[in-house]
Order: sequence, then C-alpha cells, then structure tokens
Amino acid sequence: MTSLLGCAAVPVAAVPVAAVPATKDSVIDGYVHAVCLSASPVENATRIIRTWDETLRMRTGDTVQVRGAQTVGAGIELDYNPPDPGRLLAANSGDDISPSDVRLDSVQDLLYVRTDALAVLGKESVTWLFEYDLPRRHRLAQLRVAPAMLPPQCPDKPFVATRATEGGSLFRLRTYMGGNDPNPTYIIDVDTDGTVHYRGLADVCLRGEASARLSPEAIATIRRLLRETEAMDPSTDRCRRPFVDESMTTVRIAESVPPRTLGNRGLCRSVIQLAQALQEIVGVDRWIGTEEQRKTLPGWQSGAGWLCKGAGPVPSSAGVK
Repeated sequence: MTSLLGCAAVPVAAVPVAAVPATKDSVIDGYVHAVCLSASPVENATRIIRTWDETLRMRTGDTVQVRGAQTVGAGIELDYNPPDPGRLLAANSGDDISPSDVRLDSVQDLLYVRTDALAVLGKESVTWLFEYDLPRRHRLAQLRVAPAMLPPQCPDKPFVATRATEGGSLFRLRTYMGGNDPNPTYIIDVDTDGTVHYRGLADVCLRGEASARLSPEAIATIRRLLRETEAMDPSTDRCRRPFVDESMTTVRIAESVPPRTLGNRGLCRSVIQLAQALQEIVGVDRWIGTEEQRKTLPGWQSGAGWLCKGAGPVPSSAGVK
C-alpha cells in the first residue's frame, strides 16, 4: 500500500487489549517517543506550505490515510478503508490554529498531532497536543501544553521544486474567490520563453488547463512592469507579506532574487494595476470569458471544459503570437 505521494505504507501494530486513561504526562511522553510522520513541503500560489499525506496499514487489515496541511484553521483528517460514514479528524483546534507536527506510536497504534497558533493581534501563542487511537477511531486526549515541554518538530521531507519555482518561470498570477459574489478564480504561469500556462479553477468559462505563446514584445513589456514593482513601498501600500495569504490577487515574480510575492489584499492599488496590465497582455478573457459570458455560468460547476453558454475560445490577440 502506498500513499498518494508514492510513499510506502507505514505498518501499524495490532489493537491494544485495553485502553489506559490518558494523562498530560503520558500524552507528552507518548508524543516524545513516537516516530515522525514528516511533512512534505509543497508550493502553492503564494508560498511553500507543509503537508502530510501518509497511508498507514494496521495489522487488522484496515488502512487509514492521514492528510493535512499547516494552514490556518486546517486539521489532520483520517480516511479509513473500510470507510467511516462520517468525516474523522484526529486534530482540529480552531480557526486560528494549524497543525505543526504529526507522529505515530506503531506499538500502541496511536497518532499524535501538535497544533500551534502564533501570538498575533494581541492574542497569546497556543499549543495543543492530541492523542488519537487509530484502530478504535477515537480521540483519547486534547491537551493545552507549554511548547517548552515538547521536543523540536520533526524534520521535513526534501522539497521538490515544481515548474513554477524552477529556472524559466517569469511570473505567476493567481486570483482568489472571495465574498458572496462569483469571482473568476484561476492561475496564470508565464515562462521566460513566452509560454503561458492557464488553469481555471472556478467561475470561469474554461475550467481546466490551456496554453498559449506570447510575443517577444509582450515579454519585454512584462519584464518592464515587473521591474517597476521594485519601487513599491510596502509600508504605505500594503503590497507585500504578511498580507499575501489574505489577498484576492497575488503576483509571484520568479525572476527577482530572491523571488517575491505581491498581494493586493483589496488595498494595494499598485498590485491591482499590475495584475490588470498582466491580464491584458496575456489576454485572459479568451479563457475566463467576458463579464457578460460569465453571467451564463451554471450555479453548480463540475468537471472541466467550457461552461459558459455558447462558449468556446474567446478571441484575444493581446500580446499573442
């Protein structure tokens, strides 16, 4: 059995004969001596996040997939085979807290999860420790602990760069869904050779992937626009981190050293103007459709392909060979 990431299944021991009531000391001791389920760093549109995706095999014959990501409000989910009728969470601490460490006691069949919330906006830092009985599908303990009582988090697996972080990438533009009104949500990657990679996610006429090629003149214009971003003042225009993850639009400039990510957060006029200029040069309307065309989108969007009524490739010659 392998995980979705291709990792070999981790054997889990048989069900213990009897459960012992958990105490704070016993949970911490179990966590300290458990084996690491190391996180895999994965790049998304704005940053590199730590993720977990492991398939564990129990000696009872059942398997469980352990999944999660170190993002605010996320938990560690469990998918069993045979399946459980409900959604099982080994750990979920709340909206402001994210998983930071996952470990396995293969002798007692126990999963340990540490979650942390950073001290922001006047709130104190919080660390929780969870103990979960995998075979019985039952959470045994959820304890608030002092970080000093715990060992350092497990080392991550090596980061494998995606195309967007390798040489040859010029920029990535991503728009996000937000609010109650439909907003086109998509990713545009443009390489230094002019190749455009489009991926439509939601509220766009073309849901799925497409590609195109920009002219050398268009690439030269893009490079000029990206160089001008060096003059953006984050202290007055709120154009850079730590606001990126709350942004409606982000632009990741891969050619800068080091690569930079700009986000508008609805307040950064410079990024809004940059994004609009890049969208016009790339000619995204051929894929996302015009505002009038998007009004014909169905309420429930599934699958890939052209979703707008009477949709097909929208003519656009902006910057295209």
